[in-house]
Amino acid sequence: MKKPLKEEFKYSIKEEKPLAEDSLILKEGYFKSSAQFTINDIKKDITALNKKKDELEAKNKISEALAINISNHNEFVEKMPEKDRIAVFLYEKAKTEVKATNEYIDAINKQLDAYAKEVAEIVKQLNITIDFPKRD
Repeated sequence: MKKPLKEEFKYSIKEEKPLAEDSLILKEGYFKSSAQFTINDIKKDITALNKKKDELEAKNKISEALAINISNHNEFVEKMPEKDRIAVFLYEKAKTEVKATNEYIDAINKQLDAYAKEVAEIVKQLNITIDFPKRD
């Protein structure tokens, strides 16, 4: 089995600036690929990645604590077969999504009703005829 070719890159300065971190760098590969960036772009990305990583680690700690809390107060959860825990989770997730979707549909229906009333009043007061979509 052949090893995949490892692409090597060549870096050059495309646009020099007084501060090296601001200089535009051109990255070219053997497979005709290229990209342009500055060291400051990389620094910003590193900062954003570290922030996201910290957020995910904090969220993970909260989730771990929640799982421990649930397990401590509901010992049967740990005793359930994994298949049953997954089924219960999927059931609850689906029920929650249905409830949230129905609430959203209700809000849309209320807004559609409000628009219908408003347009009817506009037509009445302005004595105009318009083509307005009918309600489903």
